[in-house]
This record gives sequence, structure tokens and C-alpha cells, in this order.
Amino acid sequence: IKALSAGFVWTFDSECPFKAWLASPWNPERESEHARHFDIGTPAHLAVLEPDVLGERVVLHDFDTYHTKESREIRDAAYAAGVTPLKPAEWETVTGIQRAIRDNQTAMKLFTRGAAEASLTWEWDGMTCKARPDYLTAKYVLDLKTANTCNPRAISRKAATEGWHVRAAWYMAGVKEVTGTLPDKYLFVVVEKDAPHLIEIFEMDQRALMYGDQIIMRTLKRTAECFRANHWPSYGDGAIKTIAIPSWAEFER
Repeated sequence: IKALSAGFVWTFDSECPFKAWLASPWNPERESEHARHFDIGTPAHLAVLEPDVLGERVVLHDFDTYHTKESREIRDAAYAAGVTPLKPAEWETVTGIQRAIRDNQTAMKLFTRGAAEASLTWEWDGMTCKARPDYLTAKYVLDLKTANTCNPRAISRKAATEGWHVRAAWYMAGVKEVTGTLPDKYLFVVVEKDAPHLIEIFEMDQRALMYGDQIIMRTLKRTAECFRANHWPSYGDGAIKTIAIPSWAEFER
């Protein structure tokens, strides 16, 4: 489906319109490239949210590395078939995350009385928008994240650099558009990739959500302009730009 997503909005605003268009379904030459960092995140989501289809969407093999031609061919064949190949250590990580979530009473309580991977679509100014919340209930939206650490200080920085506030605001707005009701809160369940797979739960605060809404609204307006003009600019107008060295850099040496 050709639709705007939270990822499109974040790339458009944090990078430039042209990069957002390049990765969008409107680019006829876009090639789907597999991102290796999804090889843990995607199966972990399936293990927690859709365990019944985990066996259909991943393939476990005996290779510890992809240094041989045979291992690379098997890996690439799996990607081509639309499934994720997992090495033994990766499978252990995925099942470890699954067990950690199941053993965490707070997290498991949140993953009840809702729907996993519900697809939402709505319209804004003639443009189709889409969202697929990890887990949606009548009161809140859950976002399952795997990370190297769930240290709150690190998560705050990660959220800012990866646009979690835009993602949360986009999904909240989508739920309201589709259901007519704004969820009470947006929660991130963050689980560490390494054993013992520590888990922390974070709520996106109202200030962050408001900032995300601001980014979304200005991006949607600019996106509509790009569609009308059939022009997706890069970082500027081509003029020579001045580079200023940050003041903190002067005192590093």
C-alpha cells in the first residue's frame, strides 16, 4: 500500500524530503534491502506478539558465521523467501527475550486484552496514512523495543535520535482517526538483547507527544507541497553553506 508512515515522517524531518521519497513506495526504483539489525528485532516481536507464526517466519540453521559461500547462499535464499535466517546464538537471544517477557508480570499484564499488529489506515489532505501498532488496547498503545541497554539515560537519547516521539504521536493520532478515541498513553516495553534480558517500561510524556505532533503537522503540509510540485528537495537549495565549529569543540584539546 502506498501510504505515509511514521518512518517516512521522521526521515523527511530529520534528514530531507528527497531521502524520505527514496525510501518510500512512490519511488519506482526503490529496492528492498534487508537490514541486518532487524534479524533480532523482527523475530523477537513475533516470539512475543505472534508466537503462532514464528516457525513460519524464521528459519534456524547450524552456521555460526556467514564466512562460507554455502552459508551466505542459504542466508540469502531465506531473505529472498521472505523469512529471517537465524544462527543458533541469535535463536537463543530471541527465545531468551520471549521468556524474559513472559516471566515479567508487569509486561505480561500489559500484553492482554488487546490486539497485536493491527493495521490502521486513514486519510489526511488526500494522502493515505498507515500505522501498525505492536499491541493496541482500548486504553494504550504498546511498542516493543529491543536494545543494547534499557538504562533510562541511554533510552532518552535513543528515543530522541530515532524519533520515538514522532512514532508515538503518529500512532496515537492514527488510533484516534480510525477508532474515534485517543489512547490514554503510549508505552515502550524495552528489553535488552543480552541475557538476562533486563526489561524496563517507559511512557512517552505529553511534552514529547506534543513535539511529535508539531513535527507531523509541518511534515504533512510539506509533503503535500512536494506531491503537488513533484519536487523533493535535498538538504538545501544548492547554495554553498557555512560550517561552524561547535563551541564545545574548541575546548576539547
